[in-house]
Order: sequence, then C-alpha cells, then structure tokens
Amino acid sequence: MSEPALVITPVDTDRRRLKILVGIAVALVLLLLVVPRVLGGSDGGGNDLSAPFPTSTTIAPRAADAPGPALVASSKNPFVPLASPAKAPPTTASPPTTVRPPSLFILKDVFSDPAKTSIARVQLDGKDLSVREGQQFARTYRVLALDVTSRCGSFSFEEKTFSLCAGEATTL
Repeated sequence: MSEPALVITPVDTDRRRLKILVGIAVALVLLLLVVPRVLGGSDGGGNDLSAPFPTSTTIAPRAADAPGPALVASSKNPFVPLASPAKAPPTTASPPTTVRPPSLFILKDVFSDPAKTSIARVQLDGKDLSVREGQQFARTYRVLALDVTSRCGSFSFEEKTFSLCAGEATTL
C-alpha cells in the first residue's frame, strides 16, 4: 500500500488568492455603485440637480404608418392643476376700511376730587387723560362706571365693554 502524498501549498499563495478576491470585490463595488454616478451625473434617484431643467421639448410626430402615439415632453409641473381656480365675480365697490393698530389702554388710578366726583386717570397710547364717569373721550371710548374704593372702572370701546383696576392694561 502506498501512503497518500502530502501536498503542501505555500502560505503565500493563499494570501495572494485572498488579495485577488478582495481586489475583484472592490472593483465590482466601484463598477456598480460609483461609476454610474460619476458618468451619469445623477444622484441615484433620477434627479440631476446640477443640470438646468429643460423649458420644453417636443419629439417630432411619428409617420402616419408608424403605430403608437407621438411622445411629447414638457416642463409642466404635474402637481400644479392645469386650470386655475375660477375667480370670484367682481362685487360692488365698498368704501375701503382703514385698519387701525391696536391701542394700549392703561388704568393708572381711580380717585375722587374735592367735589366727590369719581375720576379715572388713564393712559391711552402714551397720552395721559383724566376722565369722569359717563364721559366720552378719544372719539370711541366711554367711562361707564368708576369705583373709588376698589380703584376699578368699567369702560366701553366702540361696542365692547371691559373692566380694569388700577395698574392693569389691555389692548383694543
């Protein structure tokens, strides 16, 4: 009987094979992933952000004997409706309304004068005013009621009523 022959392969050949296989794998990855992006100029999603968007491209119609429809490409955004919404019919002209900025109303104090008349010291947009109960001031404000003991008052502005105590403020 003969003994089986012992085959010894040098260690360098196994390492060499491994290096070759790794090199092939790296080359395949580069070939499949990197090269199409570099040559195609795309971000992988079909969106080429660096190239200008064509304004309009028309492909010539096919010959009458060729089957299929003619292809037309355009720069129309598919997410914008084709027709604009119907505009409302013109209405009769009304006088323009002026929009006024909000006013800052501060009740500074409520007191009574020597004649026992209740008076409120208010500040309206930076102007200090002294007003009596029932008085209309600054065109659209009116003092409805004043309470000297609690130092509070009720006021109206146009059709709105509001109450404040000394030191409080509101915007109207």
